[in-house]
Amino acid sequence: MREIVGSEVVPGQKHSGGSRSILGRMASSDRDACSECVKKYGSLVWSISKRFTAKEHDAEELCLEIFSDISQLANCFERCGLEETVFVVLLARRRIQDKDTISRLNLKSDSRFFTDLIQ
Repeated sequence: MREIVGSEVVPGQKHSGGSRSILGRMASSDRDACSECVKKYGSLVWSISKRFTAKEHDAEELCLEIFSDISQLANCFERCGLEETVFVVLLARRRIQDKDTISRLNLKSDSRFFTDLIQ
């Protein structure tokens, strides 16, 4: 694990999630922290979203959902002991998996509906 000290990244140490981290500040309701989060992690979240969606509109929607998750779960960051980037990527991947599961369940339920109509 790494710890962010000021603007340095120190390998081999866990992140304490202190008030200097963007997510720690978001959990403390710092208004500037949300825009800093989007500025710092926007391109990362966008690239993950584009990789798992076919349409640009879907990627934009996914980005909004991911940043919504990040803001809602920022208070969990301090307890998890992960680096901020890892935390953001985990939340992004979780959101993608949730959407994938929901779409597969909807497809299955739709196909059962159509099979019932045919029989």
